[in-house]
Amino acid sequence: PSTLKDVLAKIRGTLPVKKEKPVVTIDAGIATDDNLTMLKQEGYDYVCVCRSKPKGYIRISPKVLFIEDNTGGKIEIEKVSVEGYQDTFLRVKSENKSVKESSMDEKLTQRLEQRLEYLKQGLSLPRRLKRITAVHEHVGRLKDQFSSVAKYYQIDYLEDQENGLVKDITWERKKQKEKPPGEYFLRYSRKKLTENEIWDVYNLTREVEASFR
Repeated sequence: PSTLKDVLAKIRGTLPVKKEKPVVTIDAGIATDDNLTMLKQEGYDYVCVCRSKPKGYIRISPKVLFIEDNTGGKIEIEKVSVEGYQDTFLRVKSENKSVKESSMDEKLTQRLEQRLEYLKQGLSLPRRLKRITAVHEHVGRLKDQFSSVAKYYQIDYLEDQENGLVKDITWERKKQKEKPPGEYFLRYSRKKLTENEIWDVYNLTREVEASFR
């Protein structure tokens, strides 16, 4: 919060006297509860990408808004409310983002399952991992390496406890745990802004960031 406070202090010094404070747009990486609370205390409204999918949200838009991005990709937008929060949230579903995420998910899923299959086959081969501790440690490293998809998997072991060996490994991907590809949520504090206005504020920041890449 102290770093963000310093940035706000510099911005405040450039604003005309009695000028309405701008809406602050921040990335998910620094959109912590502490930072958002500090922004409210300083009198700023904000728009940010949610760090995780809100649980138990309720739609409050009368209908889903459909727009297009600059490449012609379809985007769904709707206001939702989340129990326990005064802020309003925007659910965004991007066609282009969905295609990109699905492609990346497919590649990572294939690599993870190839590694698991290699480990499974090695259980019956000489000079390959079989010890319970070694197998669990290896699977743990795979989960870290492929964390974005591994979190959806249930991995089970058939173990020979007497000899300390793993006899078999099975895995299953739990679809019900997954979020729809291309979906994310924006969180904002200024309730009078429409879906289009929130989207415009967010995209203006993305365009500025892109100019520095």
